[in-house]
Amino acid sequence: AIGIRLFAMGTALSLVTVPLEQDASNPALAWLKRKNSIPLELDGAQDAVKLAASAYEVTALSNFATLVYFAF
Repeated sequence: AIGIRLFAMGTALSLVTVPLEQDASNPALAWLKRKNSIPLELDGAQDAVKLAASAYEVTALSNFATLVYFAF
């Protein structure tokens, strides 16, 4: 029972992290735009940001699915 509670806390943390991660890279992308970086460099940075955010989403979903599996 305590293990499920601890895992639930970790799952809640990962769910809270998702929107934070999605907004975390906006300042860096804005800086690259102001710097007048090469368009290819900017496109690559935007792709990397999207992939990083999706990794957090998949982790949160996986944690939630694991929690449901063990709790029920």
